[in-house]
Amino acid sequence: MLKVLILGLTVVVFAGCGPGSLLLKPTLGEISDYSNELDDWTITQNVYDSFDTRAVVHATFYSPRFIAAYLDEYKRIYRPTSDEFAMVKEKMDGRANRADCFFMAVFTGNRDWNDFALSGSIWRVYLVTSDGRKLKAMPIREVKDSNQLYHHFFPYFDPFYEGYEVCFSQSVSEGADSAGLIHEGMQWFEFQLLSPIGEMQFRWQLKR
Repeated sequence: MLKVLILGLTVVVFAGCGPGSLLLKPTLGEISDYSNELDDWTITQNVYDSFDTRAVVHATFYSPRFIAAYLDEYKRIYRPTSDEFAMVKEKMDGRANRADCFFMAVFTGNRDWNDFALSGSIWRVYLVTSDGRKLKAMPIREVKDSNQLYHHFFPYFDPFYEGYEVCFSQSVSEGADSAGLIHEGMQWFEFQLLSPIGEMQFRWQLKR
């Protein structure tokens, strides 16, 4: 439990229990259960001021393992044609090749604080890696509450939350290489949300 003094108020950040060390990529021929992969790649944190909830955030990283399980779940739901499925897979894989992305669902005690997609947001969002990189998020995209596909794939995204997709571009990072920002061989990576109302760090440990 981390205590932070901000503007004279005591803000307490409760970090959710993160998963153990994880493999980024599925092994050959492995079919992962979607719910298990969602649990592995999702971390939840809460920020309280005394007994008042300031913020609750669920964050899921689109790892190669998670994407593979997502595609299997998509196929189970829709039973698409091979051409339809190829298009969905190409879209998911193409984005993963360009950027490292997260989905997050955010509840704030004051709705004005839930402004991640605005250019003047009170939040700063970063990706930090164990090999010394730190990158600011690209413009954050809001996910509309009416998007039922996201509600299925991310059950924690309920009507009390705002949904967002957050990406970090590999192409603009200093020293970025073909391995990407998040890659096998690093020890950990951390998704950071910083603001005057509190700060949260979501850290995933990786198997080496």
